[in-house]
Amino acid sequence: MGVEAQMQRALDQLTDEIQHANSVAELLLDAHKSQGFW
Repeated sequence: MGVEAQMQRALDQLTDEIQHANSVAELLLDAHKSQGFW
């Protein structure tokens, strides 16, 4: 496997983790809003 392919795979994994973190953050925000904290 070439270096480019390894880097692309690492980037894809990082992107997935970032998207997952964003989803969790949005869920937490929605929970706060629905409980009237903001």
